[in-house]
Amino acid sequence: MSPTDDPRWAALGRQVERTGTRLGELDELVRSLAADVTTLAARQKAREDEVPISWLALAGGTTEAARAVLRDLATWLGDVYLRYSDAQLPSCWLWHPDVVEELVWLHGCHRAAYDADEGSWQRVADWHDRHRPGVVKRLKSLAGDCELSRHAPDGDRASPGRAVPVATSPDLDHTADAWTTNPDTPPEPTQEQLTRPATHNSARRH
Repeated sequence: MSPTDDPRWAALGRQVERTGTRLGELDELVRSLAADVTTLAARQKAREDEVPISWLALAGGTTEAARAVLRDLATWLGDVYLRYSDAQLPSCWLWHPDVVEELVWLHGCHRAAYDADEGSWQRVADWHDRHRPGVVKRLKSLAGDCELSRHAPDGDRASPGRAVPVATSPDLDHTADAWTTNPDTPPEPTQEQLTRPATHNSARRH
């Protein structure tokens, strides 16, 4: 009997073939697990980067960090917050740290609710039903009928207030710089800033 006719050799061949198949499946599983680990690590890194930010806690911090927060917030205000008919911002929202704080966390909640990996319909519902209406209500109480001219040196609110919905980059940087260097003394509005929001405030009252 030749080795090729020996049933033991045939059985061994089948066993080797099965082992090869299993090794291939194991290799595919290892690759899949490696991809999952990479994805999870990226998500964890993203979550770590998304640590909640407090505008009030940035007082005395780095100017660049404060500028980045305001620029990101200003973009979101125009893209999302001000799309709602009941959302109003006086011309001086940047002069009110408590208002900025409210808007910053509302922005964060919105981002978390619609996050591709962690977002959910429940979070979206919470944002629409509780978070946004709550902030809208509190902003009316915090700022009332305030406007930028009241923060001028001779105004009755020459202390923290808020600024215009769609503020320019110089406005944002102006406030960020002042907030991080001397948070107890709000920046004095420039003449250009005082004249620009007049139209906005007038339109808002009609």
